[in-house]
Amino acid sequence: MDRLRHDPEESKRKSLGFILSLSAGWFGLQQIFTVFFGSGYFYLASLGFRDTTISLMWLSGPSAGLFFQPVIGAMSDSCTHPWGQRRPFVVIGTLVLICAMLSLAWAEEITTAFSPAPRWEISAREQDHHASSWGLSTLVTASILVANFAIQPVQLGLRAMATDLVPIHQQAQAQAWIARLNLMGSLVGYGIGSADLAGKLPFLGHSQFQILCSLVSINLAICVSITCSLVQERRQTPLLSPKKPQRPLLVRLRELTVVRRVCVAQVFCWLAWFPFLYDISKYVGGLQRDSNLRSNVGGVASHKGDMTRAGSFAMLIFASVSLVASVILPRLVVTPASSEFPDETRRKHRTWSFRKGFGSLRRIWLACQIIFCIGMMSTFIFDSLESAYVLAALTGIPWAAGTWIPFTLISQDIRRAHGDMLGAVDGDDAEDLAATVVGIHNAAISAPQIAAALGSSLLFLLVSSQGPHGAGQNNGLEVWLLRAGGLSALAGAWLIKKLPEGS
Repeated sequence: MDRLRHDPEESKRKSLGFILSLSAGWFGLQQIFTVFFGSGYFYLASLGFRDTTISLMWLSGPSAGLFFQPVIGAMSDSCTHPWGQRRPFVVIGTLVLICAMLSLAWAEEITTAFSPAPRWEISAREQDHHASSWGLSTLVTASILVANFAIQPVQLGLRAMATDLVPIHQQAQAQAWIARLNLMGSLVGYGIGSADLAGKLPFLGHSQFQILCSLVSINLAICVSITCSLVQERRQTPLLSPKKPQRPLLVRLRELTVVRRVCVAQVFCWLAWFPFLYDISKYVGGLQRDSNLRSNVGGVASHKGDMTRAGSFAMLIFASVSLVASVILPRLVVTPASSEFPDETRRKHRTWSFRKGFGSLRRIWLACQIIFCIGMMSTFIFDSLESAYVLAALTGIPWAAGTWIPFTLISQDIRRAHGDMLGAVDGDDAEDLAATVVGIHNAAISAPQIAAALGSSLLFLLVSSQGPHGAGQNNGLEVWLLRAGGLSALAGAWLIKKLPEGS
């Protein structure tokens, strides 16, 4: 739309250095997630927490995203702090998150320091049942809750800054770099977590988990500092004259057609992703166990170790392919020939695209969803360990698309709406809604995770009540959850197909 060209900020091209600085915070934040997903369960289990309790703790993450992030988004959009609309929330959230991570890692020491009896007077029974300590269980639970809630303003602020500060013709590039740094953060975080850290860095802690939390907290602080110090926001100043009443929020959001349809599609996409992300390692581990049993290799302890390594190796393949795909897929996108994308941008795009006219963001996302569906349905035919590794690799492609394309489509739609507001005679609706929209999109991602977690937990409970499965039935419930995810991905693909062709 021609109005966008009249906005100097919209036509100004951002450098790669600016986009990398803007994305740096994600590299550190993603390492926090690797602590929870990679080491959190084993740490909590070592403290005596039961699996059901741990599962409920993990639900606090998507619950915070569903209920808390939209509220923070509305607050951020109306913020007039001298630092900007987003940076105050990013900085405060980061500080609280670091404190929560350190509190979680040193929970035993903190509880012992405030214990009415010295540690050497505590009975062996009490030491063997750490979670029976009301103080320890309360501190650990509170630390996890605070960490999951503190993540929300950091996530939202970083995502909204990219939407605010990057012009529409570079949104795909910016969101692609965010996805790449997310994936790089995952690889680094899992790499640090898999290393033997205990005793090697005593100034950062005494245990593996303490040193790990210290390292990722330092990395997060450095990365967020890079983003907040090198990226300057446009300060939002309050109007001195009274404004006309704003139209209802839902009315204005309804006009963002692409945003609305992307959010609906994401509900089904994340119903598909949840069983894969949480059950694929168990599925692969079960295949490894069956392979060992057929070969009469090792005992029970050996089986458990092989299962863990097989699941971890599958996730490593998945993350590696995702990182490669995050570099390749953006090169397949066609820059539309419209006034939203200046001639200079289209010329530069052609210099690094593999071919002209391959497809739009919508088509690539649609194709990747179909790939995911085919991969999950292939479990009806293939059930070997090698095929599971191929499945993990294949699924890395749609994951790369899912961590990039939806956010790009939403950011572009917001920037288009911003251009319409600039060209309007009456600017009453020009209030920035970027963070609010990001929060609503995150709620659309979080809600299906909660539903899928509760549903799968209920199914596991029902199956476990009927007794254990045989060794050859490792694909029992996990594989059916994966297949159900494939059907949900197909529904998501149908909704993606309904997006505007130019998306």
